[in-house]
Amino acid sequence: MAQRAVVDSVAVAKNLVVHFKKSADTAELRAIQKELAPSVTSLMLLQDVQTRWNSTLTLVTRLALLRNAVTFASRGGSINMPTLNQWRLLEGVKRLLEPFETITKDISLRSSCASLHIPAATLLNKKLQKQADDGVGSMKDAL
Repeated sequence: MAQRAVVDSVAVAKNLVVHFKKSADTAELRAIQKELAPSVTSLMLLQDVQTRWNSTLTLVTRLALLRNAVTFASRGGSINMPTLNQWRLLEGVKRLLEPFETITKDISLRSSCASLHIPAATLLNKKLQKQADDGVGSMKDAL
């Protein structure tokens, strides 16, 4: 059941990004970002690419960063926003995938040795065991 909730939460996040990419609300999102943080360059939401696992992490990370601006931009509209529980699950997905990205980058370096792969996998396994469930326990087990 928790796995289904995670899949549904990520789907809502993906649909939200698609909405802002394909609608006139993009300009409003940028304006709200400037209003909330005038000294910060406005950022775009990033889409998920099915063939790249780390793009889900990128999508969730950027959406979490722009959560307030997206919430303000969606008020009064017919946008399907994540519920509070879905936001919590998306944060859990983010925390769960971050160690995978770190290790992937480390072992993908040109200077990386094959002898680092087993210790990296062991370290990743230990990080996963220490990590709280956050509602993404079945996803953690699957990974």
